[in-house]
Amino acid sequence: MKLNTSKKFTLSVLALVCSLGASAKTIYVDTSGDDANNDGSEIAPYATFQKANANLVAGDTLIVGGGVYRQTMKITASGTAEAPILVRAKTGENVVIKATEEISGWTHYTGDIYSANVNMDITEWSRNIYQNGELMQIARWPNDVDNDAYTIDTHVINELSTASSIKVSGVPDVDLTGGYMWYLGQHSGTSWTKQITSNTASEIVFPEINVARWPYSNHNPAEFFEGGYGRFYVYGKLALLDHPREWHYDANTQTLYFQSVDGSMPSDSSVEYTARERAIEINGSHVDVEGISAWGGNVKLNGRYIRYANSNVTYGSQRRNNYAPDSGASITDGSINVIGMHNLVENNVVHHGSNNGIHVAGWANAGDFAVIQNNEIRYFDTLGIHASLIRSNGDNVKILKNTVSHVGRDAIYVSGFNNEFAYNDVSYAGMINNDGGLFYTVGNTENRNIEVHHNWFHDAMRRDYHDQKMAGIYLDNDSKGFLVHHNVVWNVPWTGLQLNWDNWDNHMYHNTFIDVGGAMGEWINGRNPRDNRVWNNFSTDADWIRSDAYDLDSNIISALSQFVNADGHDFMPHATSLLLDAGRVIDDVEGFNKAFAGTAPDVGAYEAGGTLWTAGINAIEDTCNTCLSDPNSAPVHPPVAASIMFDNRGEYLSTDYDAGSSMQVSVNYDAGTGHKVTDVLGGVRFYLRTIDTTTGDWITVSEVSAEDATAIGQRAGSATATLSLAGLVPSQDLPDNQFYYLFVIFEASDGTRKTASASPIKILPDSRVAPSFGLDDANKYRTTDYFVGGTMDVTVNYEVGTGNTVVGNIGGIRYFLRHMNSNWKVIEDIRVNDGSVIGTQSGISQVAIPLAGVVPTADLPEGDFYFLFVSIASSDGTTTNTQVRGINILSAPASVQGDWDEDGDVDSMDVRGLMGAVLSRQAVDLAFDFNGDEVVNMLDVRALAPMCTRARCATN
Repeated sequence: MKLNTSKKFTLSVLALVCSLGASAKTIYVDTSGDDANNDGSEIAPYATFQKANANLVAGDTLIVGGGVYRQTMKITASGTAEAPILVRAKTGENVVIKATEEISGWTHYTGDIYSANVNMDITEWSRNIYQNGELMQIARWPNDVDNDAYTIDTHVINELSTASSIKVSGVPDVDLTGGYMWYLGQHSGTSWTKQITSNTASEIVFPEINVARWPYSNHNPAEFFEGGYGRFYVYGKLALLDHPREWHYDANTQTLYFQSVDGSMPSDSSVEYTARERAIEINGSHVDVEGISAWGGNVKLNGRYIRYANSNVTYGSQRRNNYAPDSGASITDGSINVIGMHNLVENNVVHHGSNNGIHVAGWANAGDFAVIQNNEIRYFDTLGIHASLIRSNGDNVKILKNTVSHVGRDAIYVSGFNNEFAYNDVSYAGMINNDGGLFYTVGNTENRNIEVHHNWFHDAMRRDYHDQKMAGIYLDNDSKGFLVHHNVVWNVPWTGLQLNWDNWDNHMYHNTFIDVGGAMGEWINGRNPRDNRVWNNFSTDADWIRSDAYDLDSNIISALSQFVNADGHDFMPHATSLLLDAGRVIDDVEGFNKAFAGTAPDVGAYEAGGTLWTAGINAIEDTCNTCLSDPNSAPVHPPVAASIMFDNRGEYLSTDYDAGSSMQVSVNYDAGTGHKVTDVLGGVRFYLRTIDTTTGDWITVSEVSAEDATAIGQRAGSATATLSLAGLVPSQDLPDNQFYYLFVIFEASDGTRKTASASPIKILPDSRVAPSFGLDDANKYRTTDYFVGGTMDVTVNYEVGTGNTVVGNIGGIRYFLRHMNSNWKVIEDIRVNDGSVIGTQSGISQVAIPLAGVVPTADLPEGDFYFLFVSIASSDGTTTNTQVRGINILSAPASVQGDWDEDGDVDSMDVRGLMGAVLSRQAVDLAFDFNGDEVVNMLDVRALAPMCTRARCATN
């Protein structure tokens, strides 16, 4: 498919400039200019863009001299299609429009902190500080110790909280009132920020959120969701300023406090603050801007037929989140904002921002017919919200040949209608968030008619604080009318292609998925997806969505390498690839004229004999002038014969298997060019046979079998089966001349049968240890009285079984003392983790659950109770629980005089304890000075004996 790019736009501008002749004038602006006395000529330039704009008319050219301009370039003048206004940097000179101002006059405040008087009257969330061209960090806790916004450096919430507060521990003893809390729920789909109204050492309070409304419904601390309560950091208070690179601004006194990178007093002009949100604003139409860079503020293209090109935009949209009580999950702003229609953004380098990179509006025709091409866009959405490197909502938008990477959530978001996303290199999404994709969209009731083709989507991040649901291409809720073809997705933790809810009329052809969590996935959620087609796709990992809603044809799954050099981005099928000529002609999409070489289209995103297309800046397009699309053509590579082989035959021969366990066997099979595996043998069939050779022939005494039916209808791939060894006699106990024989077979569609075998297989007596997990004495916890302010000591014995270890996804062994209501809903949790068990197979785990501040059992609401719940997760993927109901917690006992060991009574153990302390000359509390001489000695030990509360000072 040949792209309809903006070349005509660019060439027409140049041609028109040449044809304008003497009627057009050139106006100059320079850092040395003068508005009052100069005429805007090259030798007498203006100083401001405002003055230049007032003199611009259609056909004029504005030349900007090199240097830094601390003013907004605002162009309201318009050109015409025949006579556009050109804005250019002076030849060979570098122009930067800065939205910042320099700071001078620093004085020492305290320690390594310095202060300066600054009027930062910009909106609070847009305030930022830069030192020597680098973004500094607002004062916060926990500190951003690694200076990496994507690692987030947060404090984990371990207790059930509410819709207006979080339960915390370990927070600095600081009044946080008026500061802010950034929160990321355990689901990690988006963050939100709220202003703090009050706090104590154990609680932070904020305006109540509506947990019934998205995004708060599954991103809140009032529910134990997906294994936790979330995490947070706080900022916006001077008392939190305690780390290099941190700053705080006091708007009341207009004072900036700052701890520099090296702790020294900042030099004058080395520090800048954001003074304006906008660096460049083009309100006129038919304006062509080239070589005018923006720094510390964004670019806004309000007019029509604007071209913004060959420029750098750095820190264009650097801000903090909206903290309104009902704020959503996104901000309609970016480093470059495309508002007008028919605008072109090309050949720019756009780096660094907390929000979107390029934002195409999409309301009331805003941003329609935009072209975004050949840009490098990196390092955005450090807020961890619904923001993207390119976020487009307009109609008839083309996004072509961009290289984009590093973003908190989705790399690309495309909505609207009749759009094209092609030849882009997209990577490193999900640096903070979860439940997103390298390409992400949501639908509605209408077909979008959006084409996503010839892109590379790769390297989605894996964070350890969520379940790593980052997809390659994610058509979320109700996406309809997408044509997704010739894309390569690799190294993503979730699915290559994810579809949710009512997905209709989506056509997915010729895509390649490599090292993905699964080829495809869906979440129907009670909806009715339908009329989706999945043809000619390849994946190294199972599986396609197999339901009536998806028409599957000519798709291949195989773990075997099918490419010339995938690591070097050569995804062409190699000479023996099972992808060759294995596809069908795509005949159901008007205008889909994908040429092929050989007898049929190849499966996957590349055609052997075709073009080795690329993605990203200056991508090579997929054209093939020699592809005849003729079924009678000679194949590109010679035919491949049928074959089968073990993945590792030597492993099966050298492994000792336990009788009673199981044996997992894998083979790689190929039915040969033009053929497929049949269902005659159930696909690929596996046997473990007991063979007797007493007569000289191999006689099968008994056999265990299994089959892999996923191979049916496939030309080639990997087949796996698990053979049960239950009831088998150990090899050493078999009669003479008997042994175990592993045998695998399939039948191809031409009747050819291929086999693989290995013998002898060695089976040993069963020596496995079964998993077990339980409390040391469950009844003990039901009958023991525990006290408020004390601890509940809990012991479990664990064994995760032979070959397994305890894993850390729930923190080792996790202990909950839960306050439950009569409906078994968790009211409050006290959680303790034992991480020392991680990596072990068996042992004893002991913890002390703190009971400070809990309500005595007798004072709980009617029907409520305490419930001890303990979990362990094994490396085999299983999670096991043990539990006890009916924990009895009493009010803290009154202090008993002479109770040395604080067990609620006085007995011989207290006498011995006090005596030991006196004899060893330990410091002893004067509460044990029973004779009032202000010294604790043996006289007090003697005085303690008559105070025993048990007969004869007995201990039981």
